[in-house]
Amino acid sequence: MRRNPLKHLLPLTLLFCLTISFSISPYDLTDPDSLFFEWNGIDIHYKVEGYSDKVMLLFHGFGSSTFTWEFIKDDLIADFTLIAFDRPAFGLTERVVSIDKAGYNYYNFYNQSLIANELLSAIDMVPSELILMGHSAGTPIVIDYYLKHPTDVKGLILISPALVHKLSENPFAKTFSNPLIRGTVSLFRNLLARTLEGGLDESWYDVTKITDEIRTQYKKFIQIDDWEKALIELALNQGDYNMLKPLAEISIPVLILFGTHDNIVPHEDVQLAVKDNPNATVVFIDQTGHVPHEESPEKVLEQIKRWLLDIDFYNKDSRIN
Repeated sequence: MRRNPLKHLLPLTLLFCLTISFSISPYDLTDPDSLFFEWNGIDIHYKVEGYSDKVMLLFHGFGSSTFTWEFIKDDLIADFTLIAFDRPAFGLTERVVSIDKAGYNYYNFYNQSLIANELLSAIDMVPSELILMGHSAGTPIVIDYYLKHPTDVKGLILISPALVHKLSENPFAKTFSNPLIRGTVSLFRNLLARTLEGGLDESWYDVTKITDEIRTQYKKFIQIDDWEKALIELALNQGDYNMLKPLAEISIPVLILFGTHDNIVPHEDVQLAVKDNPNATVVFIDQTGHVPHEESPEKVLEQIKRWLLDIDFYNKDSRIN
C-alpha cells in the first residue's frame, strides 16, 4: 500500500500554526491622536489635548496607560493643555527587554520624571502654569518632578498615591530575580496577563462598571511583542524610593484623592505624612476603589475644580489665541 506523506506532516503543520506568534509593535495599535518622540533611543508614546498655555502633565500608574485619563480629560481641556505619556513598559511606548544590552536603565524610578521634562522640551511647551497629576505608581514621579523643578510647578494632584517601593518586597521582582525563571518568562505570558486583569477587578469598588471597552483597553498592551519581558525588566530595575518625607515637607498646594474602598494602596501613611502640612488637602471619594478618576470621574472632577479655585488658579485667562 502506498503511504500518504502528508499524513505525518499534518500534525507537525498544525503544531507550527498553534505555536507561531505574529509580530505586533506599538505602532500597530495606535489611536488617531497618538504621537511619539524619541528619548534616549526609544520611542515614547504620548498625547496632547487642549489650547491653553496652562499645562497639566499626567503620570499614569502600574499596568496603565494614557487611556486612564479618558474619563476626566474632556472637562479639563477647557482650562488646560493636557499632556500624557506612556511610561516605559506600558501602553504604546517601545519595549526594552534588557537594560544591560541597551546600556541605559529606562525603568529606574528617578529617570521617569526626566522623560516628562524632555517631552515638554520636545514639543516646545513652556507652560505659564504647570499642574502635575498622577495616579498610584505615577504619583511618586510627580513628586520627583517637582523636587527637580520646584519653581516650575504650581500644584500637585495625587490620586491613590503609592509613594513607597522596596525592590525586596516587590512580588514580581521576587519571582523573576532567579535567572532560570526569568529566562522562561514567555511561558508565563498568559498567567501574567490573567494576573493583570485580576488587578483591574480588584482596583474597582463596583466591578459592574468595568465595561468591555475598558477591559479591551487594559488588555491592549499585552498584544505587543515582549511585553512580559519588559514588565519583568521594570520590576527588577526600578529601584527603591520613598516619597513620604518629601510630601510631608512640600511647600506648594497638593490635592490628595483616595477611594474609600481602595484595596490596593493604604492611606494611613500618607495621611500621617501630611497631617501637619497646611498645603495638603486630603479627600476621600465614597463608594470608589483604587481608580477614582475612572470609577467616579464626576466626583473627582468636582474635587479638582474646587481645589483649583482654592489655590486661585482661575485668576486670569490663559487661552491660546
